[in-house]
Amino acid sequence: MKPIRLIHLKDLRYKHEIFLQKPPAVLTIFIYIIGSLMLFTLLYCTFGKMEEVVYAKGQVRPVQNISLVKNIVAGEIVQINYLPGQKIEKGSQLLQIDAGIYSARKEALQTYYDEVNKKIEGVKNLIKSYNADKNVISKKDSSTYARFMVYTNEKEILTKRYNMVKKLWLEALELPATAIQQAQLRELKYKADMAELDLTTYKNKFINSLLSELDNFLIEKEKIYSQLKDANLSLKNTCIRSPISGYVQEISSLNKGDYINAGQSILNIVPDGTDNYKIEIRVPAKDAGKIMEKMKIKYRFTAFPYHEFGGLTGEVINIEPDSFIDRDGSVYFAVTGNLDKNILVDKEKKEYRVKPGLEIDARIILKEQSILWHFLKTMDLVW
Repeated sequence: MKPIRLIHLKDLRYKHEIFLQKPPAVLTIFIYIIGSLMLFTLLYCTFGKMEEVVYAKGQVRPVQNISLVKNIVAGEIVQINYLPGQKIEKGSQLLQIDAGIYSARKEALQTYYDEVNKKIEGVKNLIKSYNADKNVISKKDSSTYARFMVYTNEKEILTKRYNMVKKLWLEALELPATAIQQAQLRELKYKADMAELDLTTYKNKFINSLLSELDNFLIEKEKIYSQLKDANLSLKNTCIRSPISGYVQEISSLNKGDYINAGQSILNIVPDGTDNYKIEIRVPAKDAGKIMEKMKIKYRFTAFPYHEFGGLTGEVINIEPDSFIDRDGSVYFAVTGNLDKNILVDKEKKEYRVKPGLEIDARIILKEQSILWHFLKTMDLVW
């Protein structure tokens, strides 16, 4: 058996056995790095936060809705007082439609309305004269005055006839029985009664005809008055004015002399509210269940790249209670958000204002949770 030789450690410092016993320094460093990374990752996943968000598309809109201007009456354009993009004030005249036919119709109805009023006044004076049993009608109203005179003359004739026949009957009653036969008395009495009936019938017929005429004229007056109001409104609507202050957004390209139909859309007025916007967001129905008011929203504008301009923030201010169906058949909920500001700044500190109509990508933040919890939830290990 080979004897064992003991060698002091100092003598083995540069020996091959020492190198075999000590691990390489690179391996040690590598192990420390891997361990540190794993520890850092564990701590980051445990204490780091990530957001659970809903992604949706949206658009910038003014808080005050855009006003659609339509033509109410048909006609030929005689004047245009706006240009696309022009700023206008509320009540400013936009265009004028030829008012000739509407003005003529109004004048004709006004004339007829005045005539009906005159006839009503005449009938009322006739009734007043009938009740007073004398002519109280001014001679200036010649037709009404003459009509009552005809009535008066006819009434006087019938009254005289009645009085004469009645007088003959009364005189016959005073004669001795031998001087007149009973048949003659009955005939005189009949004639007196018929004369009285003719007089009464004529008077009743006259007043009844007046009352009937008055009712008809009053009905006609209301009818004409309604038509006159419509005519005045149509005449007023030949001048189209701006309902709000804002900027003109042309829908139909119109020229002087063009004929436009009733109900035709002419232009939009975009409200002059450059510092007050809202975001209209379309959230797919499958993602809308957890969204609530006051939730934070992050906006990215497609017209302003995020890496250069960043984004803006806001919060949910309204959620429609029911869903809508888009043209492509997709179901969505309309969510409205606000903006914390309306200015974007690029890397050179140059400012750009938000404009109505800009498209945005919205991220509605449902809640914040740890990264570890998110991974566990993704793997269905927690609920």
